[in-house]
Amino acid sequence: MTTPKLPEILDVTVDEEDMRKGLRGYPTSCPIARAVKRQVPGVYVSVGRSHIQFFNQETEGGFLGQYELPDQARDFIRDFDAGMNVEPISFRIPRS
Repeated sequence: MTTPKLPEILDVTVDEEDMRKGLRGYPTSCPIARAVKRQVPGVYVSVGRSHIQFFNQETEGGFLGQYELPDQARDFIRDFDAGMNVEPISFRIPRS
């Protein structure tokens, strides 16, 4: 069993499918979480209002690290959760 490695820079691209299949108000199944899971498979991802947090699935939740969300992503989450129309987004963020 190996500990997953998180990238120093996280490239996130939320597409139409992520928005269609993403769930409002669910930090592990929202569009941003879906997009992040494509880039960093095999980890538990939780997207909050200000950060993305990563946990090791194999060790029942061992914390791996987090990334601070840019304002663009925070606005996207707010609008998506409120049921507003949103557009696909992309952003790059360094590991916190």
